[in-house]
Amino acid sequence: ARDDLDERITHAAADLDETIREIRNTIFALQAPRRQGLRVDIFAQVDSARESLGFIPELRLDGPIDSVVSDKAAEQLLAVLQEALSNVMQHAKASHVDVLVEAGSDLLLRVVDDGVGLPSSYEPGRGLRNLEERAARLGGTFRASRSPTGGTVIEWRVPIRN
Repeated sequence: ARDDLDERITHAAADLDETIREIRNTIFALQAPRRQGLRVDIFAQVDSARESLGFIPELRLDGPIDSVVSDKAAEQLLAVLQEALSNVMQHAKASHVDVLVEAGSDLLLRVVDDGVGLPSSYEPGRGLRNLEERAARLGGTFRASRSPTGGTVIEWRVPIRN
């Protein structure tokens, strides 16, 4: 009977140790800062451009952006969005900007402004070449062109998973 009692006490202590480990893991998980979703990061970046632009860019998000975009693609998308908005601020003299981020068969970022547009003898500067290189590194494409309304259209497209 004494051996049976010792075995039950040992088993109960092991169960308690396991429960304590689970509680600690739960507490650490609750305390650890969670990576906010990519949508939140995109909203924040577009909103932060508001002051410099003098207006809020129109933003459209399509598809399961938070769940299907790889961390690497998300990081590059945010850098490209920042550069694209910076270009609008510095060069476009725009009064309206549309930003589309779409997670479909690819990850697409399209930024369209109603500014002065690209010059007819357009030579991509360092910023636009950087966007092209960011797309190429992920197996994607980049295109900057004049919009039908005279502004600029930037399209950056990469595979969802990298």
